[in-house]
Amino acid sequence: MHYQADVLVIGGGAAGRALETTLEQRLREHPNIQVYEHHIAVDLVTSQKLGQSGNRCLGAYVLDRRANWVDSFTARHVVLANKSYFGDL
Repeated sequence: MHYQADVLVIGGGAAGRALETTLEQRLREHPNIQVYEHHIAVDLVTSQKLGQSGNRCLGAYVLDRRANWVDSFTARHVVLANKSYFGDL
């Protein structure tokens, strides 16, 4: 593991799998977090796109792959995260 300021870098293999497994478990156990399976963010909802002043991120447009439908999710805070591969697409 390498630490730099607020960045944690873990090499692949067992360490990466252990981190991913632990994070997923904690997310699923948290009462204020809802996990959406089979969904992919396709664009960000921004104040600029809605004709408002500034360019603040307000949420995301999300594709439900099973229903083949795009819905909008709004949030006070948006965190972008992704896997480094597309193994579950």
